[in-house]
Amino acid sequence: MAPVIEGNFDLYELVELTAADTNIPKHDVRAALKVALNILKTKIVELGYAELDGFGSFHIREFAPEYGKLPNGEPYSVGKRATVDFNPFKRFRDEIQDKTGEPAIL
Repeated sequence: MAPVIEGNFDLYELVELTAADTNIPKHDVRAALKVALNILKTKIVELGYAELDGFGSFHIREFAPEYGKLPNGEPYSVGKRATVDFNPFKRFRDEIQDKTGEPAIL
């Protein structure tokens, strides 16, 4: 059984916890995180791949166009599109499995 999602962890909370752990002012942590995330995003777009040691890798996955018919017989098409996939590294997957009791799949 999947764990129940109990809340949301966002940039605000990441800034708060990082500032508390490092004694760096929140506005400096927020600025550094925003720059780091923008660089990560830019590199994923430029290179199609990026990884963060001990965390996981990101890569762009493209989907071919799709064509078909709706149940009413009307044709439809969806053009080529892309998404970013995240692949947690083994240590991260092991932590997920320890927490949930379920294997972490890719």
